Amino acid sequence: MKKSVSILMVILFVSTAFISPANIKAVQAVTNESETAEYAHQPERLAPDVDNVGLYEAYEITFTISSNIPPTDAAKTSLLFDVIFTSPGNRRIWMPGFWAGGNTWKVRFAPTELGTWHWVTFSTNPSLDARTGSLVSVPSDNKGFIRVAENNPYTFSYSDGTPFFMWGNTAYQLLEQALEGPGVSYEYFNPEDPSISHILTTQDWREFVDKTQEHGMNKIRFQATMWGWGNNYGTRWFPWENSTVLNPQFAVFNQSYWETLDEVVQYMQEKGMVAEIVIISDYSNWEPTDPGMYYMTPADEQLLLRFTAARYAAYSNVIWQVAQEFYYTERVRYGGRVPEAWGREVGSYLAGVDPYRTVAGRLLTIHNRTKMLFSFPNDPWPTHFAIQVGTRITPKWKYENHPSLWGNDSIRYNWGYYKPIANDEYGYADNYELSRAMVRQAAWGIAVGGGYGTYGEWNTDPTWDPYWIKTGGLLGVWVDDPSQEDIKVMTDFMNSLDFPSMSPNNFLITAKPADVYAYMLADEGNTYVMYAAEGSGGQFTLNLKKGVYDAAWIDTTTGDVVQAEPSFELAQNGSVNFESPDYDDDILLVIKAVKFDNKIYLPLMAH
Repeated sequence: MKKSVSILMVILFVSTAFISPANIKAVQAVTNESETAEYAHQPERLAPDVDNVGLYEAYEITFTISSNIPPTDAAKTSLLFDVIFTSPGNRRIWMPGFWAGGNTWKVRFAPTELGTWHWVTFSTNPSLDARTGSLVSVPSDNKGFIRVAENNPYTFSYSDGTPFFMWGNTAYQLLEQALEGPGVSYEYFNPEDPSISHILTTQDWREFVDKTQEHGMNKIRFQATMWGWGNNYGTRWFPWENSTVLNPQFAVFNQSYWETLDEVVQYMQEKGMVAEIVIISDYSNWEPTDPGMYYMTPADEQLLLRFTAARYAAYSNVIWQVAQEFYYTERVRYGGRVPEAWGREVGSYLAGVDPYRTVAGRLLTIHNRTKMLFSFPNDPWPTHFAIQVGTRITPKWKYENHPSLWGNDSIRYNWGYYKPIANDEYGYADNYELSRAMVRQAAWGIAVGGGYGTYGEWNTDPTWDPYWIKTGGLLGVWVDDPSQEDIKVMTDFMNSLDFPSMSPNNFLITAKPADVYAYMLADEGNTYVMYAAEGSGGQFTLNLKKGVYDAAWIDTTTGDVVQAEPSFELAQNGSVNFESPDYDDDILLVIKAVKFDNKIYLPLMAH
């Protein structure tokens, strides 16, 4: 097993929790009505006993039956195939099984307790019913599932309590890159003018994953179903068999499609990357000639959600986004519109079919369109808020050209519901609307607001409408952009803080230059982080707790200290004035309490 990581990765990422999926423990049960299960080692497994499963590691059981079942019936049979795992502490975890093609069914499971687990199958098919077995969960390096932290409901942690500062990247069609394979060129057309086309060449999708991690990001948002993007990007891969863009079929899952997604999820787990899977991503009201999932019935949706959960719930690096910009996802049964009732319906169903939502706090949310407030703040099924607050947010008089403000407000205005907040589309690099500095300002505004974000890059073709035509990162093709270095500086810095102990409090800034936007994240009496955007410098007045402090101004593009302040002492709570050096675009002020005699600690970058 690949259980070792570099010292740098340990410092910069708390993502070492995920163990190589190449080492998934597996058994195969060959059964029919009269046979008992027989277990066989898979030859590539390294563990001497395949029944030894690392804590939180995925474990796969394969069942092969002798009788033939038509594919349409097999898909439906999956709805009636479950496996109950009983822990050493007598806790039961119900896992849905899934049809894996032909006469093969599988279940995937991750133990959450050490010791011996027992399992038993339940199915209306006698060949799949009443099978039994056991496994032994042993210690591993896996830190567990990403969940809402117990000590601060606005933050994330692993199952073992290790804090997790989540910052993602966007690659909606990463899966299509994997399905096509690298070096494949194909043509797609301008949806506004089909006489204009563009040649795309695919990239090895692993490069996008690797580069994302190298630049300080630990999550990738991507689509499991790419249907609604068909006309824009020419996708020719579908989750179901016998389907086309104009003739969707929802009866039989395309196994090769989902096996490729298996590979993507497993590679990301091996790399220590969170896979945020967007399950329903249908833009049928953007594309009138592209019905996408428009005709899906509730039964079709439930089959898709259950199948996806059954296939990927055992991976501790997976989190769910049940729908992307759900307001744009139309359904014929609602007369072409989708009310919030639909989002609540699919979100609640997914929460119910993924046992790790309850057992391990699996993260689950839904994505708004451009809108300041999350649509389901009081619902129990979303674990956190996922919002889209970027260049199109209104009112324009307030936010236009002030990305740090829309970034900070996107978190601040959603505060108060005791759930983490992620601005998953705060503006795209290489977009005609945003400069490098503006992308950076939006990100810092979010982070010092106590929130999380997802970066995105697209390489706009200047000959097309720049709003609609996107290549680069959105397609899962890595394109170098200077803003990615800025993200790494920011995430490295945030990971150096005790982020769960800090809260946003802009009221601690009592005076600032009129042309500057300034924000504060603080663990009062210990650490204060003030971020200033726009303007070029001046005097700031901050309200601090009594104590002995050191302070420094930091360049947000390098992480370097540009001006250190003399140590100072406050005998009582009060105001302190700081004069910033001149800067371009933005600057960071870090104030840290001196905890030891003559020893000053600042959570600064090492250069």
